[in-house]
Amino acid sequence: MAFLTRDEIVRSITGAWHVFIDRPDADRYFDLSVTGFWRSFRAIVLILPAYALSAATTWTTLPSSMDTTTFFVARTVSLAIDWVAFPIVLALVADRLRVSSTYSAYVIVRNWASVIATTPFAIISILYILGPIGQEVASTLSLAVLFVILRYNYLIARRVLQVGIPLAIGVVVVDFILSLSIDAGISALFGVPIQ
Repeated sequence: MAFLTRDEIVRSITGAWHVFIDRPDADRYFDLSVTGFWRSFRAIVLILPAYALSAATTWTTLPSSMDTTTFFVARTVSLAIDWVAFPIVLALVADRLRVSSTYSAYVIVRNWASVIATTPFAIISILYILGPIGQEVASTLSLAVLFVILRYNYLIARRVLQVGIPLAIGVVVVDFILSLSIDAGISALFGVPIQ
């Protein structure tokens, strides 16, 4: 079985886009089986280029004394832990939150949606590295994109988990805070600036 097939990638990203534009037919694009659940974690390979560009952008702003290998290892470890942390946390409380029946579908959609979510940040990084925009503009654009992505994550939680507004917001907030905490913890562990 292929690591990821072209059809699987196109179909799943199409579904993720349909979630982004809030189309009701989004779920038909995803493989919602147990196999589809585990294969969705492989989507991390599709976000690696965007993540690497983002890390490279941060790297350009750091003191020259910062060790290159240490910095990029820290970023890689942070991404790997972040990729699985929230699904594990949510799995532990799924019964109490009454989302056990929709948990698997949520993780599948969340994983594939990450491909779309990281793309704007990659574009901003490219524009910054190539020079058309400066650091201030890049930061402003990144902040604007972050709000759009948070809204996207809210839609995923609301529609796929099939929960009310307060719980959907809570899921997004906990996911976001967990990501920030992981990044801060790994950065402190490796002695590199927070990204």
